[in-house]
Amino acid sequence: MVTIKVSIKDKSIKKESEEEFYLKAIERIEKYASKAVEHASTPGMVVAISKGDQMLLNKGFGIKSLNNIGKPNNEYTNNTLTPLCSMTKSISAGAISILVNQGKLAWNTPIQKYVPEIEFSDPWITKHVTILDILTHRTGLSPHMNAIHGKNGLLTSRKDFLQNLKSLPFVGEFRSSYIYNNMMYSLVSFIIKVVSGVSYSKFVQDNIFTPLNITNFTWTTSDLKKSGDYSSPHDYGYSLQEFYKEFKDTTIDDTVEFKFKEIAGWEFNDDVMIGVGTLALSSTDMMKWVQCLMNDGKSWDGIQVIFQVDFLSKPHNTCTSNTLGYGCGLQYSVIEGHEMVSHTGGLPGYGGVFSYIKAKKIAIFIGYNSSDAVRIKSAVDAEILNLNEKVVPEVDNPFPFIEFVIQNYQNVNDGIKVIHPRFEELVGTYTHPAYGEVIIGKEARSGHLSMVRQPEYSVLYPCSKLADDDDGSLSFFAIDGLFYHTWVFKINEDESISLTLKDESAIGKVEVVFVRND
Repeated sequence: MVTIKVSIKDKSIKKESEEEFYLKAIERIEKYASKAVEHASTPGMVVAISKGDQMLLNKGFGIKSLNNIGKPNNEYTNNTLTPLCSMTKSISAGAISILVNQGKLAWNTPIQKYVPEIEFSDPWITKHVTILDILTHRTGLSPHMNAIHGKNGLLTSRKDFLQNLKSLPFVGEFRSSYIYNNMMYSLVSFIIKVVSGVSYSKFVQDNIFTPLNITNFTWTTSDLKKSGDYSSPHDYGYSLQEFYKEFKDTTIDDTVEFKFKEIAGWEFNDDVMIGVGTLALSSTDMMKWVQCLMNDGKSWDGIQVIFQVDFLSKPHNTCTSNTLGYGCGLQYSVIEGHEMVSHTGGLPGYGGVFSYIKAKKIAIFIGYNSSDAVRIKSAVDAEILNLNEKVVPEVDNPFPFIEFVIQNYQNVNDGIKVIHPRFEELVGTYTHPAYGEVIIGKEARSGHLSMVRQPEYSVLYPCSKLADDDDGSLSFFAIDGLFYHTWVFKINEDESISLTLKDESAIGKVEVVFVRND
């Protein structure tokens, strides 16, 4: 991992010019970025920083693909297409501002007025939810990330998505909770399509990309792979067992460097997820968007592209814990008196962040091809804003993550020893109207249960402390990469069996009950 140190300047030294300050800051930032790829914090990354309309830095570091080491054209550059992941949400919100300006939408009018086919599981919320509620993550709907896979695999159509909404439970208070929800931004792209009369991608291209001269982008994961110059996704190269063996004796004082491997990445249905995170841009073009946000929605040549940027960045939802509030596809925070608007993004194998400080006319974009939370952004903020040393972590300490995974492994390892006599009664097919089908079978060699939920296959391990609970339920771990979900079988008094997914992996814990088919 990367060790980042920021020097505190002697206040008695003659004050340097602004140009000198930024030149030295950029020099140190380049060293941090080079160190990040050198010490395997990420295979590659790009860092772009501007002051006003002047680009201070726009440079790639490291490589695009670990599978192509030694091959030509593998350098990460400012032309390399980088998936924006959730940073795309800011563009979706900007598109909505255009429709509001055109009088085709209103921030606080129930969305059913414009798109009557939208229906939630709660009839009252269906009648009252607005586009502002959806953009600011205050509907109270759980993330339901497992439901994105849909029936028997990935969601296949917008129709599936709208149908699924009717069966997804709420866990938070309407307009009084912050539950980050990708599915709601899928809904935003659908609303844009219906209200504008053209596809989401065409509306954004015609109304945002063209006036900003954004030309280097792809909308879909398949087109990204055809582009030739794109960053490949990478993640930790460990199975759960390998991770345990490697790090079981790690202490909080140890320096740890993870190994990465290139992965396939997630395949989404692009029609459903296009407004959430399938867009990829070069850093050169991404900076045109960030500068537009910072410049009150205008391009540098004065064209008004989007509208009400102050309203978009305003913290409409203040129930967040990591920032001062969430606006419309934008996060608001204050760092040592500096008001910052930003958004992060992440998917398996990718990550990044953009931000701008309007008062100083500073815009920043960082993208990288790993799932690691690279701390280079902290270093960039510290240098560009001349922050105090305490803001920047000297060591990106992965110990809490290691401790969490090791505990998961130990729980599962304990559970492996437990074989319950009623296993065979649980074998069968279970369904949920939104989450689809789960097939429970029995492993011939180990005697454990197996679970097939397209496109995933998992072995179910009993929770040693929870198996054969007092209420007649049996709890199991399903391993998913380095993490697990808890699945609970309930044998009812009438001997019927239900299956509950206890999804606690995201904000907004939810329990989803599957019903056995027979």
